[in-house]
Amino acid sequence: MQRSRIKVLLVSSEEVSMLKNIATAFGVIQPDSDALVITGEKFQSSSVDKKMDMATRFSVMGNSLPKDRLLVLGCLKIQGHKVAVVGNRTNDIPMLKAADVGLTFATRSTDIARRSTNIVITEGNFTSI
Repeated sequence: MQRSRIKVLLVSSEEVSMLKNIATAFGVIQPDSDALVITGEKFQSSSVDKKMDMATRFSVMGNSLPKDRLLVLGCLKIQGHKVAVVGNRTNDIPMLKAADVGLTFATRSTDIARRSTNIVITEGNFTSI
């Protein structure tokens, strides 16, 4: 994905340590890398300038609230980045709508989340894209 200049961010309400393991397993970050891993609380409590900087530098954000995730999306879009969001729950709807492209899975999402996206993935995984 780095050759295509796509940066994957893993942002979730889950624990940071679990997300870091997932990110490593899927190649989002390399083992023992110095990739920036933060919490939603750290992001939320930062200054506006720091948030703008962190939004482009972190790879994993855990323990985040929906408002933290929406704020990251806003920071990235203000800086001119195109943003795609994968969501499956009702609390993901604001991000799905604010993203340039919202994606959800047909089998693992709420009906209202599916209706709020641009793309519904029917195969149950990203390889179908």
